[in-house]
Amino acid sequence: MRFRKLVGFEYQVSARTVIELCLTAILTISIVLGTRSLNQSKKVAETETVGMGEFTPATFTGESVANHPTKPTKPRKMSFVRDKYLHDSPDLNGGIWAQWIYVFELSTRKERRIVEGRDPSLSPDGDAIAFTSDLSSHATTIRVIDLKTKKIRSFASLDQHNAFDAQWSADGTKLAFNVQSDKRDGIGVLNVLDGQWKSITKDLDLGLKGSGVFLDSWVGSDNAVLCHDLDFVYEVRVDGTLLQKLPIERLFDKGQTSGRTRYSFSSEKTYLLFDAMEDPTKGWIYIVDLSKQRVSRISPNTIFAEEPMWLPSEKEILFTCFYKSNPSIGNICKIRTDGTGLIILVRNARSASYSVK
Repeated sequence: MRFRKLVGFEYQVSARTVIELCLTAILTISIVLGTRSLNQSKKVAETETVGMGEFTPATFTGESVANHPTKPTKPRKMSFVRDKYLHDSPDLNGGIWAQWIYVFELSTRKERRIVEGRDPSLSPDGDAIAFTSDLSSHATTIRVIDLKTKKIRSFASLDQHNAFDAQWSADGTKLAFNVQSDKRDGIGVLNVLDGQWKSITKDLDLGLKGSGVFLDSWVGSDNAVLCHDLDFVYEVRVDGTLLQKLPIERLFDKGQTSGRTRYSFSSEKTYLLFDAMEDPTKGWIYIVDLSKQRVSRISPNTIFAEEPMWLPSEKEILFTCFYKSNPSIGNICKIRTDGTGLIILVRNARSASYSVK
């Protein structure tokens, strides 16, 4: 081959030399491009790290799922209760019913019957369910079943106490629950690791007129819970400190509250979700805009609605609904917070809880 130099004379090289020169040029270009790509990747990684904010292990374990910067937006697994009719019994108004807890996989839409009990609370990792177990016709306790091994754990510290309706903390280390002591309802918090618990309301002067307070939900970073009596909603720290109390009469001017009513804050504590009854046949779900003191009804007047809870996006809620055409059978439903998009997720089911794992 012949190549002409700029100075005007020719020189001769072999084909092998040309190939080697081409390969060397290609290798040099690849190295340059690879270095440039690596530098760009470092810049993107630095940008993503800054965008995540302070993502430390302490923040991860301390903040609830609702407040976490990488919070999932959809639940993956759900637990619920289904009533099963056993047989007729003249002494019990016509029959005996059993309550069974089920798990529903949202991806496959398959359900499994797990254990006899009620008030299921699915752990945040989806591996266990805390539930109420009847010891007798007048005594209940809290138990936890491992969904992988099917082993059931009881807590000796709850012996001699009437405990029910447990709820997992977002980090999965604690259970808040209702407990009856000295003929008064209060709130207990149990450490799941060591099995010990303490009452967080027994030493509070809440000015109670009735029999006690009832558990509603965990608040924010798992350092406090909401509970209520017939006059106030209380926010109480797990160390027993009263943080605030909201007069129920200021939340809504219509309806009734009871031990079954459930209140829960949004993640930023700007909204309060709850259910209320106007009479035994009319139950609806409401949201209070706390900044504007404005109450909005979510559920339509064609259904009886109860047991509301926020879904992770906080644009939708999960709840139990009863249709007038079949008022004795509950269904697990969801609806948007603006009152649109009512959907039945599971029929003949109630008392839902969910996990995002």
